[in-house]
Amino acid sequence: MLPLFKALDTSNIMRYGYFVIRNEEAYLINNNKKYKINRNTLCQHTGLEYSSEDKVYTHDIVDLSFSYSGINFNIIGEVKEDRLNGRLVVVNKDQKVALVDNNYSNYSIKVISNKYSGVNK
Repeated sequence: MLPLFKALDTSNIMRYGYFVIRNEEAYLINNNKKYKINRNTLCQHTGLEYSSEDKVYTHDIVDLSFSYSGINFNIIGEVKEDRLNGRLVVVNKDQKVALVDNNYSNYSIKVISNKYSGVNK
């Protein structure tokens, strides 16, 4: 299975699909339709879903809640790659926490918008 992506197309509409490059142009392909996209807005699916229809992508703004060692945490921030530690993190101006950790309990995540689209869910 190919990884899923989303990005803004040339009309600033968020598109979903499989990422391809052809003649140095970037596209997302979905249902046999090809959308030319702005590569700077490319977001990759993280593998997480918070409902059957809603997937979590890099650069999504999420509301993350969890318990760790009996302490409750809540952070609203952007999903980013932490290349130093090889994981995905949620970051805001004050905090950076792992998106997923085996030691988390009472885990809840919801996408509230995206860095590029500015559209609230």
